[in-house]
Parts: sequence; structure tokens; C-alpha cells
Amino acid sequence: MHNISKQARGYELTVSNQEKLHADSIFIALPYHEIIPMFRDDAIFEEIGEIPVASVATVGMIFPKDAIEKDIKGSGFVVSRNEDFSMTACSWIHRKWPHTVPDDKILLRAFVGRRKEESIVDLADKAIEETVLNDLNRIMTINQAPEYTMVTRWRNSIPQYTVGHVQRKEAIFEEFRKAYPGVFAGGASFDGVELSECVRQGKDGMSTVLNYLKGITTQN
Repeated sequence: MHNISKQARGYELTVSNQEKLHADSIFIALPYHEIIPMFRDDAIFEEIGEIPVASVATVGMIFPKDAIEKDIKGSGFVVSRNEDFSMTACSWIHRKWPHTVPDDKILLRAFVGRRKEESIVDLADKAIEETVLNDLNRIMTINQAPEYTMVTRWRNSIPQYTVGHVQRKEAIFEEFRKAYPGVFAGGASFDGVELSECVRQGKDGMSTVLNYLKGITTQN
């Protein structure tokens, strides 16, 4: 989506191939910094300020079950910014969701990168894997290399909810209500990055759009 332009009735949407579509109501589920350019003819959102984002990478690694000599209890951990680790968190996927992993395997998913510490995301896959393994071996003992590793990069994708986020979010939604009736937004930038939260926002957004369309149909 390149542009959303308000019309006498509804909105004109310009998509990537320059095709133009008409919509009576829109629900936008994109990062906030990608929403603003769609309203390029209107500067109202510039006064609200930005919602900062960070780039991160996830590192999924599969090991034989006997590869970990000194394990830890629980299903994962997070790492304080004050600690001397490149890794920011790690989840024991085989414990959280045992049905996703064969009984003789272990699946760990580590995270690297955070706000103002994002250069690691640009390293080669092997360098990121080695960094994570070094960090993990300071916490536990892994005596074998992973059988399989997948590094996935999420650039400018993780919103940072700074002080005043709720007020900024409400200001954004209020501007939509006043200047763009029938346009709604949701997603990780606003009310939570967890998959379940994004699904909830999508369902709520669908209900909001349907209620809006019912309202304008009744008026007509």
C-alpha cells in the first residue's frame, strides 16, 4: 500500500502496482512507521511523535538431547541489559511446546539485538550462531554443535513502548477518528507484540470495521 487518500465518500487506496482501489473502511495492521507515509498529504501524525523500533534476530538451534550436560530448570530466561551478554533471551521450545520437537531432540530459540545495540543483527549467520553458543555456554554446558541452525532477522520490527506510549497510541487513534472516520489501526506497534495479542487486535479490528460499515449503511 502506497497511499490512502480521503474522498467525498470513503477512501482511495493506491497499491504497489499503482492500481487504485476504493474502500469505505480500512483496518491497517502494519508497523506505525510504515503507516505514516500512507497519509503523505497530511502532517497530523508528525506532531504525535514516533514509536521507536528495534531490529532483532532469532536463532533457532536443534541439538541431540544428550548435547546439554548442565541444563537449567524452567522454559527460558531473559537477560538484563546490564549483563555482559550479546543474547537478550532464550526459550526452551521443546519444553514450552513438546509436540513440536522429537523426543530425542532439543530446540532452543535465542534472541539477539535490542534498541541501540542492533549491529549484531547485521553479522553473518555463523557469527551470530557462535556468539549465542558462547553466551549459552556461560550459563549451561553444551558439548555438541547444533545439528541445524536458522537465523531470522526482524529489521525495524520490534516496537519499544517508551514512557507515554499509551497516550501516544490514544492520540493516534483519536486523529484517525477525527480526520479519517472509518480508518482503524492495530498490531504490534500499539497493543502488544505477542502473537496472541496481535491476533486479538486483528479480531477486534474486524469487529470495529463491521460495526462501522453497519452504521454507515443504516445512515444511508
